[in-house]
Amino acid sequence: MATAVDELHKDHANVARLLELLNRELKVFESGGRPDFAMMREIMRYMTQYPDAFHHPKEDLVFDKLAERAQSAIPDLENLAREHKALRTRGEELVGLLAKLDEADLPAYERIEIKTKEYSLFLETHMRKEEHEIFPLSKSLLIKRDWTDIETGIHQRLDPLFGSVIEKGYQTLRQALLERKPRSS
Repeated sequence: MATAVDELHKDHANVARLLELLNRELKVFESGGRPDFAMMREIMRYMTQYPDAFHHPKEDLVFDKLAERAQSAIPDLENLAREHKALRTRGEELVGLLAKLDEADLPAYERIEIKTKEYSLFLETHMRKEEHEIFPLSKSLLIKRDWTDIETGIHQRLDPLFGSVIEKGYQTLRQALLERKPRSS
């Protein structure tokens, strides 16, 4: 009954696709071009409104249950929980920078480029640790009752971008994702 981890894994795959788009815009920065700031804003709005608000709290519930079953994993689990808070802070900072972007302000471009690179690398590293260490450990150690507790402890929300109904404000981003081939796992 590892459905929670399966859903978390699916969320990670979706976030990886968004990071590909974000990194594509970083390449535009690096080549001296003008990135699609509207798309970057949309990506970061999604990141702070869905993964930070629903995905990470679900992971935190998994971490709590796993800490009960694997004492040796507690330092890693606590670190990952701290990283969730850092991701939210970094994401909100980037949203703020993108929202008040003055396109004539070259230092603002540079701050956005640096903060986007930092955010992307931090999130990729974070997800890799969860995918390769924590999720497999969760699947092997958590029991049916743990998964039931996790499922009842989470606030469910349909994904506004990858769900069956695309929320207003995400149509452009959804179209960009459809036009871009997903990376093979």
